[in-house]
Amino acid sequence: MYSLNCIDEYRIPTREEVYVLDIIPFTSGPATISSDQKLSLFNPLSLKAGPTVNLVTSHGNISCARAFDAANSVVCTAGENGTISLWDLRRDVRQARAAQFTTGK
Repeated sequence: MYSLNCIDEYRIPTREEVYVLDIIPFTSGPATISSDQKLSLFNPLSLKAGPTVNLVTSHGNISCARAFDAANSVVCTAGENGTISLWDLRRDVRQARAAQFTTGK
C-alpha cells in the first residue's frame, strides 16, 4: 500500500460551489473541466498559482473531455446541449477553439 501526502492544492476562488468534473492527464500537467463550464490547464509544479490557462466553453453543461492526440495538444470537450469543441492548446487562448460542432435536433 502506498502512503500519499498532499504537497500542493488549488481551490477555485468563488462564492458559488464549483466542482471538478474530470481530470485529464497531460505530459505538461493536468487539465480539468469544471461545473463553471471551464477547461483549465495547470502547471503541476505550482498548483497553488491556479490555472495557467482558463478556456470558457459554450456547452451549456460541460459533460466530458478527452485528449484527442498523442502529443496532448488537442482536447475534445462536449456538453449536454449537443455541442462538441476541439481545442488546440498550442494556440493563443483567444484562438484555442479550433472547431465546434452541433448535433442536429
